Amino acid sequence: MLMKEIGAVARFTFIRDVRKSSYWSGIIWPFSVIVLISVFFLEPLYGDSKGMVVDFKGAEVILAVSVITIGLVFSPIMGSESEKDRSSKVSDLLWSMSGPRTQLIGRFLGVILLMIFSMSLYILFFFILNEYSAWLRDAFKAFEPVTGVIGACLLLQATLWILVLSANIGMLVKNKSHLSQAISVIPAYTIICSVVNAQLSGESQWGNLIKKMVWGLPVLSQLFEFHRVLIHVDSMLMVLLSVIVQFALWLVYSWFVLRLYSKYS
Repeated sequence: MLMKEIGAVARFTFIRDVRKSSYWSGIIWPFSVIVLISVFFLEPLYGDSKGMVVDFKGAEVILAVSVITIGLVFSPIMGSESEKDRSSKVSDLLWSMSGPRTQLIGRFLGVILLMIFSMSLYILFFFILNEYSAWLRDAFKAFEPVTGVIGACLLLQATLWILVLSANIGMLVKNKSHLSQAISVIPAYTIICSVVNAQLSGESQWGNLIKKMVWGLPVLSQLFEFHRVLIHVDSMLMVLLSVIVQFALWLVYSWFVLRLYSKYS
């Protein structure tokens, strides 16, 4: 019965959000940014160089752009979903059928479904762009099968952290007219994490020390770990242990957010 209630909330959340014009305008602009970066900046650098050795920065750019896009597009959606909305008959019925925790879990899964749908569109877009972009083809060469799986797991971790952080912020904002300003902290944080990761991508002593000090910090840790995977610093066992520990930390924080949501609803 509980799973049916969660499934009903998730389907309702997905259908409601996918119909919003703000969602479509939100996922369209990253396409334009990627095309502009590829055509006017990266393509001239890579396209005119024959026999260029592929470095790993292209692969890291793909992951960083993905994280920033998720922060910009989906954190406001998840933040608004944390609101106790009973404006429609269907929403009011779902609230009467289930408790706050069921509602939050269902809405979280609904946003995840929305992201899967969006990622399918992005994959189709990348497939088309890949036919015309030498830089993108070079960047994808760094993704061996194992690297691609690990990169997907780290992106999933970063995504889960972003959504739960957004839900936490959304439920603490009492004046919902200020929600967009409060949620803007999340995309700003993802951009800062990407910049810090780019600055510390070298193997300097201070850079390695800072990476160890901030291990476990959401999003930034995933970007650091992906860089270490690309340059083969850690063994696969260490990477697997890191991924498991990160998921455990996320589960603990999610449990805390669920309890907090029950208190505020």
